[in-house]
Formats: sequence, structure tokens, C-alpha cells
Amino acid sequence: MMRSMKYCVAFCCTALLSCESITDIEDGYPTVRVVGRVVDGAGLPVAPSMVAITSYKGSCSGSASTYGTANTDANGRYRGGFPTPGIPFIGCVKVTVTAGVRETFPAITVRRDSLSISDPDADSLIVNFVVARP
Repeated sequence: MMRSMKYCVAFCCTALLSCESITDIEDGYPTVRVVGRVVDGAGLPVAPSMVAITSYKGSCSGSASTYGTANTDANGRYRGGFPTPGIPFIGCVKVTVTAGVRETFPAITVRRDSLSISDPDADSLIVNFVVARP
């Protein structure tokens, strides 16, 4: 089933992806979607890369509530998420990208504290990464 996103909540972007319809994530409901792209300084996709998504109820210094992973496709895009039992979700989200088997770059982590998501069917986080290849 395809659902259109009403709007996007972006944090840490270099080139904001447009809101587009994406397939629902199958790891539980409600699930907050996290989508984005991993590229190098020239804008070329970095694939394969692995993306880890961690959510925290409250601040990022607390203990993790949920965890999800995603892999980039050939275009450097990924789609993942984390289940949240309570709506609205208010807390912290950390997203980390690490190199896959054919890539080499240091891991990058971004985080957003005091994040509020009221409708997991409509809200998505867009996190794009620009990595430096050695």
C-alpha cells in the first residue's frame, strides 16, 4: 500500500529530498519512517552503505528505546524506520551511516533532540549524508 506523506521533518540535510510516496515499512505499526541518501562530495551515490536508526524517549543521553537498520541502494538511497508504541513520539533520534564492504569512509552520526512526531503515517525524517572518501 502506498501512502503519501503530508509533510517531512528534516534534520541534517545537504540537499533536501522532496516528499514522495514511499512504501510503508513492514516492521510494525506505528513506525516512523527515516529516508535519505548517502553521497560523496561530488554527489555520487555511496553504495553499499549501512544506516542505523536509534530512537530515545526523552534526550539522546538516555537509553535507546528502539533500533532499526537500512542499506543504501545503487543510487545511495535508503529507507528505514523505528517503531514507536506511543503517539506522539517525543524524544531523540540518532542516525549513523557506516561504510559497506566496497566503501571506505569514517562513520557519521547525526542526532536530533526534542523531536516531536504526531502522525507516523504522514511524518518522515529526511536525513542525507555527504561522506568523504579517503
